[in-house]
Amino acid sequence: MYRADPGSNAYCEAIFTLDRTSRLVRLVDQGTELILDAYPIRGVKVDYGYPALIVPQWSPNGEWLAYLKRVNGLTQVWRVHPGNDRPEKVSNAPVDVDRFTWTADGSAIIYATRPSLAEAERSIDKEGLQGFLFDDRIVPYSGSRPAVRLPAPSQYWRADIETGRNSAAADRDAALLAPLPPMDPAQNMRSVISLNGRRTWTERREPAAYLSTVDLWAEDAAGIKQRCPDVTCIGTRSFGIQQLWWAFGQREVLFLRREGWGGSQTALYRWKPGAPKARRLFLTNDLLLGCELVGPALICAREGATQPRRLVTIDLRNGRDNLLFEPNPEFAGVKLGSVERLRWLSPGNVETYGDLVLPPGDKKGAKLPLIIVQYTSTGFLRGGVGDEYPIQLFAKEGYAVLSFNAPPSFPPWDGSKKSFEEVVAETSVNWVTRRKIFASLETGVQTLIDRGIVAAGKIGISGPSDGSTTVQVGLVNRPDLFAAASVSSCCIDPSSFMLYGGIGLAEERARWGFPPARGAGSDQWKPLSIALNANAVKTPILMQLADHEYLISLDTFMSLRNAGTPVEMFIYPGEYHLMWQPAHRRAAYLRNIDWFDFWLRGRENVEPEDPAQYGRWRAMRVAASGVHG
Repeated sequence: MYRADPGSNAYCEAIFTLDRTSRLVRLVDQGTELILDAYPIRGVKVDYGYPALIVPQWSPNGEWLAYLKRVNGLTQVWRVHPGNDRPEKVSNAPVDVDRFTWTADGSAIIYATRPSLAEAERSIDKEGLQGFLFDDRIVPYSGSRPAVRLPAPSQYWRADIETGRNSAAADRDAALLAPLPPMDPAQNMRSVISLNGRRTWTERREPAAYLSTVDLWAEDAAGIKQRCPDVTCIGTRSFGIQQLWWAFGQREVLFLRREGWGGSQTALYRWKPGAPKARRLFLTNDLLLGCELVGPALICAREGATQPRRLVTIDLRNGRDNLLFEPNPEFAGVKLGSVERLRWLSPGNVETYGDLVLPPGDKKGAKLPLIIVQYTSTGFLRGGVGDEYPIQLFAKEGYAVLSFNAPPSFPPWDGSKKSFEEVVAETSVNWVTRRKIFASLETGVQTLIDRGIVAAGKIGISGPSDGSTTVQVGLVNRPDLFAAASVSSCCIDPSSFMLYGGIGLAEERARWGFPPARGAGSDQWKPLSIALNANAVKTPILMQLADHEYLISLDTFMSLRNAGTPVEMFIYPGEYHLMWQPAHRRAAYLRNIDWFDFWLRGRENVEPEDPAQYGRWRAMRVAASGVHG
C-alpha cells in the first residue's frame, strides 16, 4: 500500500502481512521512493507516470517474504521474516532489478536486470557530442534526447540466501524467469496450467482478426480440448474474461469476466470442461482486482463507487463475500455525495453508462451546475483517469458530477479478418470513433437536463488523454454546450501528432489513417482540431500539463489566446502522461475547483493557493466579452 503526502511531495509505501485466522495485520517494511513503470511504445522506452505493480513472493517454506524496494534511486530485491527480523537487501546489482523469483528449495533468489539500458544511455550521451540524428527515437514533445530502444535483453543472477553471494545464474535457474512475451495489445490472451498439467486458456476464434470473438478453452480429464459453449464464456475486445484459475480439486475452471450493460459489472463463474453451461457464483457493480485463489476462496482487492479499495474473500462454495482487511477505516466517517449508476443507449444503440454524483444531502430541488469527469467509471470514484478532477470535492462544493465511462472504441466483430491497423484506419475516417464517444456523452448529459437535475448553460467538462480528445470534439462540434473546460495531456491537432510527435508517432498515425499535417487531405482535421476552429471556440479552457508533454498543446493554446478565448496553461515539472507527484495532484485538484467555480458560478475562493489567479481570470472574462460579445 502507499499513501501520498502533498506536503513533502512524497509517498509512504508499506508492506503488510495479514493473518487470515486472527486478522492480525503487521507492518513488515516501508519506504519513500515510488517505483514507476516504463512502457515500450513504438519500440522505445517511455516513462508514463504509472506506479509499478509490486507483488511480494513468499519463500517455499512460507517463512520469508521477498519484494522489490527502491532506495537511493536503485530498485533491488529485499526480504523480511515477518515479526522476527529487520528487512535486508538480497541483490546487489548496479542497476535496477526488474523481476525475481525463489528457487524451489528456497535457498536462493533468481533475479533479472537489464544493464543494456544503462549502456544505451551512455551511448546516447556519446552520440550527443556529435549531435543527435533526428529519427524515430526522438519524441519532440517529450524532449530532444533520443529514447532507448526496447526490448532490452535481460541478464539473470542468483543471490544465495545463506552466503549472500550474488553470481551469474545458471541456465536452469534463469529458466525460472522466462523472458516476458512481447507486449501485444491485439492479443491479450490468457493461459493457466493446473497442478496436474491440464491447461485452460482464451483464444481468438479467428486468430488474424483483431476484433474476433474470444473463446474459453480447457483440457478435460482425458486431455481432450473443449471449448466452453456458454455465452458467458465468450468475450469481445472490450468485455470478457479477465482472470482464470483451476479450482474445485483442479477439475473446474474459475473465471472473472466483465459483463452487463456496457460491461459495467464483474462476475465470477465456474465451468467444468465438457459441460454445456457455466455457473455464476458472484456478481457486482464493484471492481475486483489482483484476485488470488487460496483454498476454497478467492481473495481480491475490491472497490466500489463510494468505497476505497479493501481486501475481501469470496467463498467459492456459496458465492458470499466477506471483508478481510479494511486499510482505510477512517473513511467510513467521511460524508460523501450520493451515487446513481446511469445506463443509456446512445445513437447507434451503443450501451453506455456513467455514475451521477450529487452533493451530500441534496434534495434534488434546484438545478445544479454539472462537471463531467472522464473516461472510465469503474471502482472508487476519486479523480477520474489520472486522478486530477476530484469528484467528491466537486459534489461537496454543490456540483452534480457525471463520471462518464466511454463506450468501446471499436465495433463488434463482423466476421472480417481486419488487422488492428485496418480497424483503426477504418474508424478514423471522419473521426468516426471520436464522434461516437462524444455522441454517447452528449446523450447522457441531455438525459440529466431532461430530468431537471442539471442546469443547461452551466456545464463543465474535463479529461486527460483520451478524455481530453472527447473535450475537444465537444468544444469544436457543440461550442454552445459547455461553459468551462479543463484538460491534461492535450491536444490532438495536425501539429501535435504529425509534427511534435516525431517520426515514430507520425508514421504510426499515418498508417492508422490520420490525415497529414499539411497539404492534400489536411482539411480532414477541421472537425477535430481546436487550433483550426479557435475563432469559434468560446469556452474557457484550463490546461494542466506535464513538462514532458506540454509542447503538443502549444498550437491549441496560442490559437485560442490569439482568438481572445480565455485559456491558461500550467506546466508541472518532472511529470509524465499521468500525473504522479502528490503536490502536483493536490494543486491540480484545487485549481480545477477554483476554475469551474469562477466560470460556471461566478464564485471566487477567498483563500486561493494562487492569489493572482482571479486578476488574470477577470481580465480574460472582460477581454472575451469584448471579442465574443
